[in-house]
Order: sequence, then C-alpha cells, then structure tokens
Amino acid sequence: MTEQKPMIVGGWGPIQPATPEVQDLCNKVLPQIEKMVAMSLHDVRALRFRHQIVAGSNYRILAKSGEHYLSVFLFVPLYFVPELTGAEFLPTA
Repeated sequence: MTEQKPMIVGGWGPIQPATPEVQDLCNKVLPQIEKMVAMSLHDVRALRFRHQIVAGSNYRILAKSGEHYLSVFLFVPLYFVPELTGAEFLPTA
C-alpha cells in the first residue's frame, strides 16, 4: 500500500490525466494561445494537468497540437472566466 502525501494548502496538486473540463478551458482560450505562440493551431488536445487553488484556480496544462507539445498556464478567477497567463512550445525529442 502506498502512502498518500498530504495536500499542501495553496500548493500544486498531483499531475492528472486531462478531464473534459480542462479540455474545455483550453478550447476557450485557444485564440489567445494562438496569438501568444504566433501560430494557427488545430485540434489542441489537453493531455495532463496540475491544479492549484488560490483566489481562484491556476492550471498548468500539457497539451498537443499536431506534432507540437505546448505548456499552457491558466488562471480561472472565482467568477470562472479563464485567463491565459502563458503558453509556449516544448522541445520535441
């Protein structure tokens, strides 16, 4: 049996498979992501994410579009309008 580590208040949660809700967040900010990375993207698929509860929620999302992997950073205020805070391409192997 493995021990569960206690959650640190305000800390980042564990890496989890993307959920439909996380995919929806990516879809909502897709135009902003495209502007930030200066490229038109198609079929951006959320793969994994981490979540942090602050005065709202921070998300770190690993996503893929075609052959490109992206790191997407979102802040969702308490009134639930997602705000893109960063996006960048990740190097491929």
